[in-house]
Amino acid sequence: PTSPYALQCFCPECKADGQVYDGRYFAAPTQADVNRLTGAMREWESLKSTTLAGFWPTEEIPYGWQTHYWSIPDHGYTHWYRMFNPRQLLVHAHLLRAATREGAAAQSVQEQTLGAIQQYLRNQCMFAFWNIQADKLEPFFSSNNYVAKQNVVENCVFAALGRGNWYSCVEGVLEGIEWSAKPWEPLLTEGQTTGSQKVFTGDPIAGTRTTIECHSSTSLSEHSDASIDLVMTDPPFGDNFIYSELANFFYAWLRLPLTRWYNLAAMQGAKGQPLGFVMTIFQKIASSSFAAVASTLRRRLLMLTIHEAIVCDENLDTDGRDRAFTEARALLRSMYGIGDDMMGRAEVDRLLADGKLQLLKKLNDKALPEAVETELMSKGEEESAAALVAVALPEER
Repeated sequence: PTSPYALQCFCPECKADGQVYDGRYFAAPTQADVNRLTGAMREWESLKSTTLAGFWPTEEIPYGWQTHYWSIPDHGYTHWYRMFNPRQLLVHAHLLRAATREGAAAQSVQEQTLGAIQQYLRNQCMFAFWNIQADKLEPFFSSNNYVAKQNVVENCVFAALGRGNWYSCVEGVLEGIEWSAKPWEPLLTEGQTTGSQKVFTGDPIAGTRTTIECHSSTSLSEHSDASIDLVMTDPPFGDNFIYSELANFFYAWLRLPLTRWYNLAAMQGAKGQPLGFVMTIFQKIASSSFAAVASTLRRRLLMLTIHEAIVCDENLDTDGRDRAFTEARALLRSMYGIGDDMMGRAEVDRLLADGKLQLLKKLNDKALPEAVETELMSKGEEESAAALVAVALPEER
């Protein structure tokens, strides 16, 4: 049951007159407000099994640590749709139908629209509440839990004001598309602490420059050795919470069009779950993933260091050559766990000699200029010579 008890309103004339609270004020709901709410309830009941069927989730919330630890079924949230009141369900189902029905737009556009719908779900549900300190709506998952809310709030769908309306969710998607075509980074000049300016990097993400792969990072066998320059991660929060159980809130809605678009989702059906960490094996999988990434980065660094030593030697820079070879020896000892005794030093020198020989052969075969000083120009040589490191990447078990 839903019973409104307060409205936050806006008066543009009051704002123009400079009145307090910037033209905003609170008011008690009128009979017209109640009629609009009950009218939406009746419309939902008439359309949920006809026009809007298949555009809202009907399955029960599966048992999980996050969901049932907070006892949300005891608060009446037994199914995903119960996390929304009838008016919110009416709005979400209409939006999902308009955005994803066949022929509505190109599928690429429909998929981008799902990003806006996902954000709007957390702003229009029975878990959004009023942030008293910030004096604004606070969306669901502002804290990473399923704690039931006593006083909930919802915004007008297509209003231009207020946090979490539909236009603001769409705006985020449009900004992302624009940034992918024309990326920029914030820049603070020397002495500045605020007031950064946009600096356009000139390296667009859109197009053929980007490849997205969906698989475990514990195996990187499809990538050449020493071919990764930089790794960026969004580290999980350990065992504080389980990602998949939080993502299910969104996936319950998103899987409805996904089952029509992709065979994988269709085969999984209602049992399909979003990709997430199972915390019982999280540490093992994460350790294996980072080991695979670290291994290929170390190999690349090793070949760069050997190449640096060769260039220094050709330029008669003996100090630079010796320094680079010393760094390469240290990398080999670290990578293989080789000791610093006489036998260990001999083994390191053997590996170093093999690596140098293979790199020199590749350089000669390619007939490269005498001094190849940039990492970009030497990338191919490092990848080929990295065969000296025969450590297999850890595979997920």
